[in-house]
Amino acid sequence: MPSSEQIELLPAGSTERVLPQTFLSSSVDIRVRMFPILSAPPLDPYPPVKNPFVIEMLNRSGLSVLSRPEGILLAKGKSIRFNFSEEEFLVDEVKVKLREIDILPEDANVTTDLLWDRGEELQIGTSLRGRFIVMKTSYISMLNRFKNIFKDNNEIWSVINELPLNFYLRSVLPSEILPNWHMEALKTQAVAARTYALYEMAVARTKQKRIWDVDPTTWFQSYRGVTFRRGDREIRVEADSTNQAVKDSRHNVLTYNKEVIKAYFSSNSGGVTCSAKECFNLAGDNPPYLQSVRDHDGVRSMPYGTWGEKANVTKKSVKEKLLMMGFPQELEVNEVLVNKTGDSGRVWGMKVKLNSGDDIVLNRLQSSALMTLFGGIRSYLFKLFAPDQHGKQKVVGHGLGHGVGMSQYGALLFAQDGWTADKILTHYYRGVQLYPISSEVND
Repeated sequence: MPSSEQIELLPAGSTERVLPQTFLSSSVDIRVRMFPILSAPPLDPYPPVKNPFVIEMLNRSGLSVLSRPEGILLAKGKSIRFNFSEEEFLVDEVKVKLREIDILPEDANVTTDLLWDRGEELQIGTSLRGRFIVMKTSYISMLNRFKNIFKDNNEIWSVINELPLNFYLRSVLPSEILPNWHMEALKTQAVAARTYALYEMAVARTKQKRIWDVDPTTWFQSYRGVTFRRGDREIRVEADSTNQAVKDSRHNVLTYNKEVIKAYFSSNSGGVTCSAKECFNLAGDNPPYLQSVRDHDGVRSMPYGTWGEKANVTKKSVKEKLLMMGFPQELEVNEVLVNKTGDSGRVWGMKVKLNSGDDIVLNRLQSSALMTLFGGIRSYLFKLFAPDQHGKQKVVGHGLGHGVGMSQYGALLFAQDGWTADKILTHYYRGVQLYPISSEVND
């Protein structure tokens, strides 16, 4: 059984062994960039804010502000308000010039509240464990909510929450899966989420050379802290059942040939998962652990398992969409047809049959744009119906999400059938082994 120093990463899209996993220790800390939240989607779970340059921190036990990296105590207080556009912050209303700092709670057992748009009707807040780093980080344009505010290749002031990995997972699990699910399904999610986080940590630190590992949206994994507030509604995020699942699985990580895998998962596969090469249109080889596999027979009867839209797409609306893509005005649409499917049955190419008898063959990107006419396309595993008597078309599909890796609703059904977490994981991630990353990981 390999030690943590021997585990390497297998990057998605390649079977080449790279990036030695040397930063793992008995206490694995993850760094979550909590401010600014740049990534998509903009409402999952953090909505856009009115002022993207201001954030407040509150801690009833008090917060110590230390210079970074010297560790000199600069200030103490229970309230810190950052205004990054002015490059200053206030500690209990005392103004301090902005510089790189560490912020440590006086009592490690007391959470720190982060507040956006404080005093506004839609105030956003989250209560977080751990400590904080404030420093400039590189702006990544692909993770972009503020195209007109943050420019490419700039560095931006960031607030980074640093906390033990398993404390992070206590929030991720109930944000990604329902706490009342079968315990084996919860443990399955805990191992997948831990593995996914470790992969992103290693890529961030050894390949991309950035200080933060993940952000708190579903671009990575949904992280809402101990409690989460949106407007006047506050919810408790952490739950006893998911905390127990994290604890019970606390040593386990998924590896392939002694390499940490990128453990993709989605809500419901619709009956069959998708290989990474097919779903993400990878140019290289498919990662051997992310194959297309048959899901539980009952997933199509679970939430998001089967969905369909009313027949509401007209020839006129199809033509308008084609004109937006730059096709000529004179074309006359007959119907939309599926032109290309992958091994899993998912649709990756469409074509438009014209009254002239000609076809317009759309590429993958154009096909995705055209499918927005059919409303909420929850996955690409769907069937397109011929026009009805009114010339309208509809789509009926199965699943929610990209469909790569573990299907969460499938894992639930397998758990209810008596499968263990280990058996579920090795079903969805082919050829993997479960290895402990250390003997003692923080609970």
